[in-house]
Amino acid sequence: MTAVAEQYLRRRRQFRTVLVSASCLLVLSIVVSQVRAIGRPRDDWFTFNHRQFLVAAVLSGGRIEVPTPGGGSTTVRLAGVDVAQEIDERGDDIAKDYLTRRILGGTVTILLDTPQTRDESGQLLAYVFPSEGDNLNADLVAEELARADRRNPSPLALQIESAETGARRKGRTSSSSSLKSSQAGTIRASKPTPK
Repeated sequence: MTAVAEQYLRRRRQFRTVLVSASCLLVLSIVVSQVRAIGRPRDDWFTFNHRQFLVAAVLSGGRIEVPTPGGGSTTVRLAGVDVAQEIDERGDDIAKDYLTRRILGGTVTILLDTPQTRDESGQLLAYVFPSEGDNLNADLVAEELARADRRNPSPLALQIESAETGARRKGRTSSSSSLKSSQAGTIRASKPTPK
């Protein structure tokens, strides 16, 4: 063989080696990503959005548990609301009792709103509707059992903020005075109505 032919064959083997190595790395990365996804819902939007679920448990004033298709269960955190469990345990208990009376054992529709469907701890962030047009998240705020969480703006967050404004205008009193006073830094103080 000539030197030119040998050099051509050597380059061809090197190119083939690089191509096979790159293909192996691609396949390996796909396998690793799939292995990490085992046990997680393949797509929260497909699995939960606009779907009905039976409420299996009320875990706190802002969290419920629903069974997932294929077995298991998922913790759903009510999006757009902040239940004051860190501030006042009694306030969380009252909100939990409210949720238990309203939805435990019943069917709810879950609506995802923001691109981020899970919080830091893996809980599903969602708006919960016990019936058509009845936003449970906004109802908690309207009953002053929670406050609007303005950290993640969304179209449905406006409905919750509106419920909070409406509750303040009606002059409702909070179930817990410490909850009300602790909210002063986060929620604008209501203005007295002119007489």
